[in-house]
Amino acid sequence: MLRKALVLDPRNVEAGYYLGLFASNEANYPLAERWLKQALKFDPHHFGALYEMGTTYMRAHDYVHARDYLERGRAESPTFSQIHYRLAGVYRQLGDAGRAAESLELFKKYDQLDAQRRTYYPQGLLEFVNETETLPDRQRLERYRAALLKAEEKNGDDPDLLLFLARVFLKLGHKPEALERLRKIRSLAPDDVQARLRAASLLASFHDYPEAAETLETFLKQHPDAEEVRLALAWIYFETRHDDQALQLLSSSVPGSNPSAASHNLMGRLASRAGDSSRALQELRSAVELEPQNEDYIADLALELAFAKRTEESRGLLEKARKNFPASGRIFFAEGVWHQIAGHRSESEAAFRQAADLIWQWQAPYLAQGNMLRELGSPKDALERLNQAEALFTASPWTHWLKALALAKSGADSESQSEFTRAQDLAPHEPEIYPALLASSLRRGDCGAAREISAKMAAFGFASEIEIGRWCGESANSATAPSPALEKVLAPYSELKLLVEMARNDQKSLDATAFEHPVAAR
Repeated sequence: MLRKALVLDPRNVEAGYYLGLFASNEANYPLAERWLKQALKFDPHHFGALYEMGTTYMRAHDYVHARDYLERGRAESPTFSQIHYRLAGVYRQLGDAGRAAESLELFKKYDQLDAQRRTYYPQGLLEFVNETETLPDRQRLERYRAALLKAEEKNGDDPDLLLFLARVFLKLGHKPEALERLRKIRSLAPDDVQARLRAASLLASFHDYPEAAETLETFLKQHPDAEEVRLALAWIYFETRHDDQALQLLSSSVPGSNPSAASHNLMGRLASRAGDSSRALQELRSAVELEPQNEDYIADLALELAFAKRTEESRGLLEKARKNFPASGRIFFAEGVWHQIAGHRSESEAAFRQAADLIWQWQAPYLAQGNMLRELGSPKDALERLNQAEALFTASPWTHWLKALALAKSGADSESQSEFTRAQDLAPHEPEIYPALLASSLRRGDCGAAREISAKMAAFGFASEIEIGRWCGESANSATAPSPALEKVLAPYSELKLLVEMARNDQKSLDATAFEHPVAAR
């Protein structure tokens, strides 16, 4: 969700801060440094990001950089006791006993003062979290709801509080109450770009793409020069496969404005999906040229080069990226895909495994291993890996979809159908899988399932790019017949390309615990 928030709004400081915080807590210090620096790029005075950057460098034993960021943090919040405690430890490591003693005295002086602590680390919140963290999800959410409703009585005009409350309502399945709070935020700040982007990001994270799109569409009509909103809306159109609308939106930017790296990247991904590799490479290169340190853009370019059979250029780009981003799961994932395309089973498996080790909450490398083994190995090996993925990601429909394909390859048609049905049952949790299920249904000749999936796609706001009526008869039990024409239509829906797109959009990797705790009542 947090990475998806950054796609919608690259200037979302809080999303970058929390991503950095989670990465630091998982000892992924290069990734933490990247996210925190991104947050500080747009808000160099953000106390939380400065403090966590200093703490991250301490954990990595880089005490010089730790001192620099903690001192900047102290300048922003001189009465926050914990920063003096951290600085005391840093100065001890640097051999500066005088500064260490001075910082320790300041820590003792401010330790009893709670004004700053309640701003950044509110004790009421911490106590509340400790009391509720072991509760079952539903009970915990109900406690959050009650606490936030009480806070709303006192401070009902606080946009942050209203946004948290909307999130809780969505978690509980109370959409009308959530939309009521989001409308109130809109009325409080009708011209606030960030407020509108945050609302759309929240709705999109719960797969309510129609409401998310409407939230941005109404704002863009009133503020046609809001390029951040334009890009965020184009991303939602892309996610829901309304590609023509996304292209039209990106092509109608404010005259004289230069496309951002994110805009070039999205244009490239749209061109790639349309099968225009030349245009895709041109746009993806432009994105990398504008942001040469963005590992996602580099991986996208490397993958497009690999799919375009420009394997040596792709390999060179990935080798350089490995040096620049040695702890990037995204780069290892792209390397795994490269090896799969080249037919290197063991190297592909090793790269996917490394990606999974670096970002264990990310399902994509586990799924990619299973799919690679299905294509380059045996259905038995694939099923073994996919069963492991299923144990880790119990609510994911993707594992069951791939298991259905592996079982079909081995001739176990009954078991394959059972897994495919299970994937359909779980699809509402991740509706982005519907295009994959639709293509598979048509390949299986199951027109009944194809019609059912198409209807569900529409309910989530997805465009159906395949004219089912062209391939299926009027009868509910009609079946498609394999044909070169159908295979041509389904070519963009190859399993590997669908997994690559899912991996790029699936942001749960760094957000397994990304439910923000409610703000303590003031």
